[in-house]
Amino acid sequence: MATLLARKQKALDDYVAALEKLGYKSFEFEADLSSALVMGLGNEHPTEKGFRFDWALGIPFIPATGIKGVVRLAYLVNMLNAEYPDDEQGAQAFCEKLEKDETLPEPVKRIFGYAGEKSALRGGVIFLDAYPEALPRLKAEIMNCHYPDYLNKGQRGPTEDQNPNPQKYWAVDPVLSDGKTRVRFVFRMLLHKSVAEDDGYRAAFDAAVRAALEEHGLGAKTAVAHGRFTTSKARGQEPDTSGDDASRSEPELTAKLPEERVWESATLQWSPGNGILTAAAKEGRAEARGKDLAMRLVPGSLHSKLFEKRKPVKARVTVRLEGYFKIVKIEAGQ
Repeated sequence: MATLLARKQKALDDYVAALEKLGYKSFEFEADLSSALVMGLGNEHPTEKGFRFDWALGIPFIPATGIKGVVRLAYLVNMLNAEYPDDEQGAQAFCEKLEKDETLPEPVKRIFGYAGEKSALRGGVIFLDAYPEALPRLKAEIMNCHYPDYLNKGQRGPTEDQNPNPQKYWAVDPVLSDGKTRVRFVFRMLLHKSVAEDDGYRAAFDAAVRAALEEHGLGAKTAVAHGRFTTSKARGQEPDTSGDDASRSEPELTAKLPEERVWESATLQWSPGNGILTAAAKEGRAEARGKDLAMRLVPGSLHSKLFEKRKPVKARVTVRLEGYFKIVKIEAGQ
């Protein structure tokens, strides 16, 4: 089975190489599974609890359609947070535009495509199925109905004397059979030159992919933290585990030469819940993670309003393009 999996990975690599000859730019990276992964739970099955395997190999995999859907969602969420950080009405109007494909933001149309009633556009990114590097294990998870009489029969209220009805379903164990090595998936995407050669689109896409894996999650049961990944990096690179977490740069999905630029009037906002400082400007959205790093970057004159009152502030922000926009310097606005 391991040999067949290796052949599948080789076939996908060959496919990527063929598309590169046609002008596409490969976007490949590895990510370690940090929590159980549930795929195909809604598939037809005698127990009504399905699971998705490669039909020829019998190996768990992540379908390209599922990856694209979550990345698209993450892209829209990032765009919403960047454009309307403290504007509820603007955010509501933004969400209403998403109800029709024709009114989607232009970057979303170009990257992911759309099929409207009167027009359609092919997306600029090809997503491929993601397979594990090594054969993973399956483990049993449960979902538990604590009040079956109340929820299933409607006979009485949710009292504590009802018998729970645990239901088992399969999930990919995030750890291999040795009990310590994380399951690693290989993700492959192909970017059309209209996306790959546009720094803004490329950076926003990188950020969306990272958010999809680390924050939103893939597969089912993501609301209870299933399907999360960590250690996203370009293929063949090992994660940097040295240094302080707050000062360490975020993992890069692609290898790009650092390129700095200045956003003259960016809106800074601090989110204490996840410890992220964001800078939003017309050019895009940048981040700095960790409170210690954020406190060092932000000038002292802005600390009270930003960190204590948690109000957005304007500032001159220098960012560096490292697959995504990273905040490297902040100066108080004039």
